[in-house]
Amino acid sequence: MDVDVLDHLVIGQGKWVSLKERGLGFA
Repeated sequence: MDVDVLDHLVIGQGKWVSLKERGLGFA
């Protein structure tokens, strides 16, 4: 996972949670 991806996950937690709920999250 690239640093940009991790940074994006931290900055856009809302989107990350949304992706996670859709089954597209890494965690």
